[in-house]
Amino acid sequence: MKRGLDPRVEYERIQLPEVQTFSGSEYALLVLTDVRTEFRVFIAPVADAAANKARWVAVAGFEDEITDVAIDGGVLWLLANKNHPRGRILKTSVAAPSVATATEVVPEGAVVIQRFQRARDGLYLDMMDGGISRLRLLRRDGQVSEIALPFDGTLRALHGSPDEEGALFSFTGWLAPGDIWSADADGKVAATGLTPPPPIDVRPYEAKRFFATARDGTQIPYTLIYRKGLRRDGRTPAWISAYGSYGIPAYTPTFAGRILALIDAGFIVGYANVRGGGEYGREWHKGGQLMNKPNTWRDLIDVCEELCAKKYTSRSRLAIGGRSAGGITVGRAMTERPELFAAVIDGVGWSNPLRYVAEPNGYGEEPEWGRISEEAGYRALKLIDSYQHVKDGTAYPAVLLTTGVTDPRVGPFHVAKMTARLQAASSSGKPVLLRVDFDAGHGIGSTRAQQDREAADTYAFLLWQTGVRAYQPA
Repeated sequence: MKRGLDPRVEYERIQLPEVQTFSGSEYALLVLTDVRTEFRVFIAPVADAAANKARWVAVAGFEDEITDVAIDGGVLWLLANKNHPRGRILKTSVAAPSVATATEVVPEGAVVIQRFQRARDGLYLDMMDGGISRLRLLRRDGQVSEIALPFDGTLRALHGSPDEEGALFSFTGWLAPGDIWSADADGKVAATGLTPPPPIDVRPYEAKRFFATARDGTQIPYTLIYRKGLRRDGRTPAWISAYGSYGIPAYTPTFAGRILALIDAGFIVGYANVRGGGEYGREWHKGGQLMNKPNTWRDLIDVCEELCAKKYTSRSRLAIGGRSAGGITVGRAMTERPELFAAVIDGVGWSNPLRYVAEPNGYGEEPEWGRISEEAGYRALKLIDSYQHVKDGTAYPAVLLTTGVTDPRVGPFHVAKMTARLQAASSSGKPVLLRVDFDAGHGIGSTRAQQDREAADTYAFLLWQTGVRAYQPA
């Protein structure tokens, strides 16, 4: 669907067209997406689309905040978020689709509806509850039932078929290796065993979920993973990671894997579900976006303050980490409260957003961060720019910044400039190091060996800078 093929369908340079077809339907959908979770929707007969002569009819615009869509027989199903930030399910006729007159089938509730998959027995609903996945079934008779999952975990890749009952999905937890699971209409779930579990004994560990009270009273969920028998005396080193961008629920339960090596060396490893993500829907996202972005790094700060107050760790033992847009979170937490942390890990981090126009992924990010050509966008970008907030003569913590030379998402100049600025500005005498992988990019395509090497360097830096005795230079 190239630009100009249908003069009634105009879209901006940052939007990507996608034509979707559905088994058994004579209609196709044209979906226009960008960095936002919502998208535009058009409809036309499949035959016309295949012949490049479709006259696409608009169904929904970005302003309708549609985040999932499917055709099922004569029904067009929509996941709509406008004025309903945790989502609701609507249905309308394929022959005369209209968001305005669509029928509400599943109203907004306390749990976020993330997406759905159709099956012969109904729509399976992928739900999100503050970072924990839930699963429900909208039956053909309109009733909604809960499908109990075996543990608090993360559900991904939900798949159903209109010709079969039930659904398949990937499911994992902090201490539960991932597998493909099945669910049926009776509410029974079972692991298929298609993914053999690794030979790791997880019995010595535990993962616990807590809530910290942010300075404005908001409850911020976070999880700690550690070896059983932990003594809360403030002497245990801790590494807390956060993200908080794009409305993405980040750091949801995922099998700990290699991070157990750091825990075995004496660490607490934690993850904070800060605002800016999607753990509680669109309000949670908007609560950490644009001029509300300080909530993102201050949520992380407030979680860390609670950990120190409860003597899980102490400032001299506390480290934070973030990757990609999480570089904003840790960079601004560090520049705002440098005395709170012993070490910071900034992986392929967005450190200098004011220069986003200099990178290939830049303009596509404007809906999330603002346009530098507009005053409001400039102010929002400067607010989150860690490089601009480094102050000379400040005692900054030890910092390890990492990048891949071929990174197309966050240009290497971000962490390179941040490294040089911190080295020149810091008065603490603590190391500020830049790790460069000349055969890597943003990390998505890194091999397991590359990931292992970066993890080993990161863990060594953390153990060194949090004062773990066995890892100090001779």
